[in-house]
Amino acid sequence: MEFHPDLVAGLRARAERHAELTEELADPEVACDPRRFPALLRERGTLERSAQMYARLQELLQRRREAEEILADGEDEELIALAKEDLEGLADEERALDEEIRLAMIADPEDARDKVIFEIRAGTGGD
Repeated sequence: MEFHPDLVAGLRARAERHAELTEELADPEVACDPRRFPALLRERGTLERSAQMYARLQELLQRRREAEEILADGEDEELIALAKEDLEGLADEERALDEEIRLAMIADPEDARDKVIFEIRAGTGGD
């Protein structure tokens, strides 16, 4: 199965941004900035699912390449049978992932928020 190049490119861009944010959040200067840090955490959180899907996509593509190489070699009958079986299973996984990617790319990440950062600070004044 061939994944649409635009979908893959969009997913790759989101995964790369997720990696950039992860690296940026590890910087102590950013962690000390009370305004910037939560915003970066929120953005990273919205990209988490896309990064996971991109990793799954890369894994499936790698497995497909390996199975096709085994079929191309054609030396060991047992390996060929296993590669054919793996390719059949991969087709189902790829269809499911393709549908998941399509839905994720059209959905607004802000709509899917399910985690909240709640900060409690000591205040002054009052009765």
